[in-house]
Amino acid sequence: LCLAALTVCLSFLRITEEARWPAVLCLAGGFVFGALAKLPVGFVLVITVPLALLLMPAASRRTLLRAPLCPRLLAAHVPVTLLALLVVVTAMVRVRRGQAPGFRIRHGEGEMHDAPIDAPVRMRFTQGV
Repeated sequence: LCLAALTVCLSFLRITEEARWPAVLCLAGGFVFGALAKLPVGFVLVITVPLALLLMPAASRRTLLRAPLCPRLLAAHVPVTLLALLVVVTAMVRVRRGQAPGFRIRHGEGEMHDAPIDAPVRMRFTQGV
């Protein structure tokens, strides 16, 4: 996750200097690598570009949000956005089937791992508690 964060930061710095597709692809790869390195926590890397744009000086922000750069920055976010949608849809399908969401996503009060959602409740009633 740290390597992915470093890749994202360095790629964004390269994009601010010269907006070429290799830097954009490296940024997109850093997003995806970070998300896959530690699901679902790795998706936090996606906020680095909007946060950097928010905190940078207005003149620099204007140059980055012009025509050739803005679509490239948005294109860098497409793969990780599709991955996030895949994770959410898969978790929703698993929950509807009565399984734990997976991907280390917590459901309810405790972590459910791969047990059915009502497993702790069934255990409580079968043990007479």
